[in-house]
Amino acid sequence: MNLLYISFMKVKEKVQVVITTPKELLLLYLIPKRGSYWQNVTGGMDKGETPTESAHRELFEETGLTAKDGKLLNLHFCLEWEGKNFIFQEHCFHFLMLEKKDPILDGKEHEKFKWVKIKDVSEENYKHASNWKVFKKAKNNLN
Repeated sequence: MNLLYISFMKVKEKVQVVITTPKELLLLYLIPKRGSYWQNVTGGMDKGETPTESAHRELFEETGLTAKDGKLLNLHFCLEWEGKNFIFQEHCFHFLMLEKKDPILDGKEHEKFKWVKIKDVSEENYKHASNWKVFKKAKNNLN
């Protein structure tokens, strides 16, 4: 890829949040209109937000969970990929809940959820390899 071309592309920042208890992973299922697959919390950053603020906002919007329900850990890990008109940069987080609490889904983005035992989570749980990579980083917080 031409470096001059890349320098003119806009960067679109996103966040991804893996939600676990010490023993289970929470997966969210996208509605058919958005792809029909299991994933972690993901979303775009709003103008002026820090990655941490964005992660808290997306976590609440997609699950109803807040800081009182667990601890948001910055994985200090970013994913980058090139889209048609943007370079995407995704800041990655782990939301660790000490007590399991089911999410509240509004049906606009996700239609169902499931809890998976950490020992049973595999790459097959995810459509996108990026979600799997972030889960593996978050899993290090559980050891």
